[in-house]
Amino acid sequence: MTGRPPFRLLAAPLAAAVLAACAGSSSTPAPPTPPSVTLRPSDGFLLNIDRGGSVQGEPLAILFGGGMQRATVVVTGSVAGDVHASAWSTRAAADDTLTLTLPAGATWTAGSGRTLHVAGTAASGAAVSADFTLDVGSYQPVVTAVPSPPALTTNQPVVLAFAFEADPATLVLGGALPASAHLVTWATDHGSVTLAPTTAWASLAGQDLTVAVTSVHSAALAASGTFTYDVAGTSPGGALVPASGSLAQHGAIQAVFTTTMDQASLSLGGTLAGSAAPATWSTTVHTDDTLTLTPATAWPGGAQTLTVDATDLAGHALVATLAGSYAVTVDAACGTAGGACVNATDCAFTMLQLGGWTYGCFVTNLGTPASVPACIEANGVTAGCATCAAAYASCAGANCLTPCQAGLSSPACTSCLDASGCTAAFTTCAGRTP
Repeated sequence: MTGRPPFRLLAAPLAAAVLAACAGSSSTPAPPTPPSVTLRPSDGFLLNIDRGGSVQGEPLAILFGGGMQRATVVVTGSVAGDVHASAWSTRAAADDTLTLTLPAGATWTAGSGRTLHVAGTAASGAAVSADFTLDVGSYQPVVTAVPSPPALTTNQPVVLAFAFEADPATLVLGGALPASAHLVTWATDHGSVTLAPTTAWASLAGQDLTVAVTSVHSAALAASGTFTYDVAGTSPGGALVPASGSLAQHGAIQAVFTTTMDQASLSLGGTLAGSAAPATWSTTVHTDDTLTLTPATAWPGGAQTLTVDATDLAGHALVATLAGSYAVTVDAACGTAGGACVNATDCAFTMLQLGGWTYGCFVTNLGTPASVPACIEANGVTAGCATCAAAYASCAGANCLTPCQAGLSSPACTSCLDASGCTAAFTTCAGRTP
C-alpha cells in the first residue's frame, strides 16, 4: 500500500494525544511567588530630623519587589500607629513603593524595638507578609570635623563624620582648602570621609572648607557645615628637576615645591643664576608651586651650579635650599665639531641672529672692513666665529652686493652667495650653515 496512510491508522495516536492534553489541563498550577519587601531606611534606624528647631520625622518607604494591589495592603505595628499619610509610587513596576510620611511638625515616637508589619496581595495574586523592627531616635543635621578648627598642619588629613550612612555621590566640597588637590577616602559604612592633601595643603590662614552630603536612604536626611582652618606649622619642601648630571645648553631646570610659593621671595645663586631668563611660575598641584628656569641665551658650558631659595605665602622658608650641580654640554645639533662657531658661546645664537649682526656691522663699516669682526664680537660672539662671519660679509660685498641689499637672508642674496662660493666658505670656517 502506497500513498497517504488511511485515517484509521492515525486515529489511535491522535486520540492518545488528545487524552494526554486533557489530563494535563486538569492539573493545579503552581502558586505565584510573592515579591520581596524591604524598607528605606534599611539600616534599622528611623530618625526625627531637627532643622533649627523645626522637627520632622523622616519618610519611611516600603519597597516591594513587584507591583501591589493597593486596596489589599495593610500596615500595622507600633510604628504604623503614629499618625501618617500613605502615598503610592512606581520604581520598576506600577504601585511597587509605599511611602509613609508624617505631617509637618510631627515626629515618630522614639524608642528601640518598634515594630512594623506589612501584609497584602501582589498584582500577580501572591500573598505578601513581612515584619520589621526599627529603633527610632532624633538627629540634628550637622557634620563634625577632626581636627576641630582652626589649627591644621600642611600634611594633616581632615575627617568629616556624619550621623547617618551618607551617599558618596552627593558629597559636595567647597572653599579654599579643598581647592588644593586632595584624596577622598570613605569609611566602609559611609559614616565618615577622610580628606588628605596629595602633597600638602597651602600654608594660608582663613581657609574655608564647606561640606554638604545626603543620606543614602532619604534625600530628606542631609548634613552641611563650614570649617575655617589656619594652615601652618610646617616648612615647604621642594626638589630640582634635574637635580644634577648632564644639562643641555638650552635645557630647562624646574623647581617643584610642596605648596604655593611667594614669587617675590625667589632668590637664585650659583654659576647658572646670571644666565637665567626671567623665571616662569606654573601650577602642578598648588598654584605657583612650580618654577621653570631657562637660559636667556645659553647656559655656560662645563661644570655649573644652581641654588634656589623662596618662601611660601605664609612666610615659611624652605626646609633646605635647593641645590644642583650640572655638566652643561654644547647642543649636538649646533654644527660640525671643530668649526669656529661650534662652541658653548656661539651655539647660543641662531644663524638668523648672527646673519643680522653681520649684515648690520658690514653696512655700518663699509669704509673700514677691518672693523667688522670687532663689531660682530660686540654681540657676544667669539673672535673666531666673528672672523668667519666678517669674511662671509666681505665675500657677499665683493660678489653679491646688489642682490644682498635686502639682507643676507633674502632669497636673491642666498642664491648669489651659494653660486659664488661664499656659503661653502663660511660653512667650512664656522662649522655651521648660514
